[in-house]
Amino acid sequence: MTRRSEQVMRGEQLTKRGYQIVFWLRRAADAGSSDALCNLGNLHFHGQRGVTQDLDKGLEYFEKAGDKGNVLAMYNVGSCYLQGMGVLQDEDLGLHWLKKAADAGDLDSAFALGNYCLSAARGGDASGESGDRAGGKRQ
Repeated sequence: MTRRSEQVMRGEQLTKRGYQIVFWLRRAADAGSSDALCNLGNLHFHGQRGVTQDLDKGLEYFEKAGDKGNVLAMYNVGSCYLQGMGVLQDEDLGLHWLKKAADAGDLDSAFALGNYCLSAARGGDASGESGDRAGGKRQ
């Protein structure tokens, strides 16, 4: 992510118009930043900083960032599919994304997979997760 985009996301040196946040993040995303893609996903998924909420667009950005190796984005995609947030619930696809993130070293994803397996073994609702990071709690 570019230094400017990081400053804007933290609320430093905010510009007069919210659309400039998206402008800088898109520039960083176009330059190949998976972090910028993930942040665009958060803005759209949650409707933050003047961006209209659009779950589909948010998930699209998360998937692009996940395909580039961003583990937070992978976690978010997996959580969305496991919980049916913005998409039809698909446990297989959700588990695929969480495993991909865990295999890349993301401890939150490994923990979520462990909780899923434990809950399934107990016969409970395995789709719920603790450590609600889905949609960008941890950035």
